Amino acid sequence: MAMSISELKTLLAGSAGPSFSLTATQLGVCSVTKLFGSYLPQSTLTIANPRPEVEALQLKGQMTLGSVVSVETLVTFLADETKTFVAGINIKLDLASWTFNTPFANFSGSALLGFGFTSPQLVLAAGDTKLAAGVPAAFVSGALTVRGKTETKTVTLSALIPFDTPATRAGIANNYVFAVELDVTLADLNALSQFIAADFNIIPDTIPLADTFALKHVEFAIDPQRDRLVSLRLTVGSAKGMTVVQNIFEIKSFRFSFQIIMPAPGVTTKAYGVVTTTLEVYGQRIDMSLTVPQLYLYGQLGHDRPIPLKPFVSNFLPANIVPDNFELSDLAFGLGLTDPYRYTFDITLKNLWSIPIGKSTLDMKRLSVYLEGQGSESPGLSIQGEIKFADRIT
Repeated sequence: MAMSISELKTLLAGSAGPSFSLTATQLGVCSVTKLFGSYLPQSTLTIANPRPEVEALQLKGQMTLGSVVSVETLVTFLADETKTFVAGINIKLDLASWTFNTPFANFSGSALLGFGFTSPQLVLAAGDTKLAAGVPAAFVSGALTVRGKTETKTVTLSALIPFDTPATRAGIANNYVFAVELDVTLADLNALSQFIAADFNIIPDTIPLADTFALKHVEFAIDPQRDRLVSLRLTVGSAKGMTVVQNIFEIKSFRFSFQIIMPAPGVTTKAYGVVTTTLEVYGQRIDMSLTVPQLYLYGQLGHDRPIPLKPFVSNFLPANIVPDNFELSDLAFGLGLTDPYRYTFDITLKNLWSIPIGKSTLDMKRLSVYLEGQGSESPGLSIQGEIKFADRIT
């Protein structure tokens, strides 16, 4: 059973002394037990020179973990929704640099300094829904200043430390992805150059741009072996829409996602982008995306619910050409807007024909049609179906 908050407060109040130790068994929380077993020596939290903040459910002091020796540490105990029992823990160790070695990870991220990162921390957490949905895990985090049109914010970006995978057991081979969701108003797309020197004015003129943009996501990917930035992803929202066909094809807003793949030395840094939006077509949501500068358009149904085909098609064609029970379950298409104009079209129909044969029926359960081609060349066509006859599916 999990330790009660009143028991925890009593424990913290009596933590004065040269050292304080706590085992997962004492807390009685499954996720904390897994966290301690994975990341702490002898599955025990040991804090030197403990300084409790009882009402805040916090304990300050120093902690040692691998090459991270006697650093300032803040332990925060998390209560459940009723504020009655302990439900999790968050342990933050202040780091002196962006390089450390621990039993579970070796990390070199000094390259982050060149992009304005400060205040490195090693974080161990379980039950903290703000980090990896609360699962037991370790993170590296740092602070970054973001300059907006009217304000400057300092945000914290955290990267999940890969653990207990074949790659990590052989030596960290995974990139660390430092990411944060935020909402900062930017005057224009050039404001994104505060993160890296690149040209972000790559959106086609046919797409309207708002007067300001909302920075929504920042993501740095670091290779911890080479100690270098691998890629940078920035996402902004643009509140200005457009009307293609009034009351039919109307777009309320756009979302622009820019990605920088770090080039070889001496090669110019280039931004690539994806423009995304959602169309509401006669009550059905169509998710759309356009790659930039490649100008490849892709669309698909924005939900996984089958659509009765006849009512939908009747908005465009005579309704009597479609049987009543047909359903559209999948729809996707792609179109290159530059030469050689490659295209794809993929559609799946369900709940089709049912033909009586003797005492049984032949049911066409599913029909998929895939079309692929380019320009004026003859396209390739693939048709697949699923037939059920006498309780057998082929």
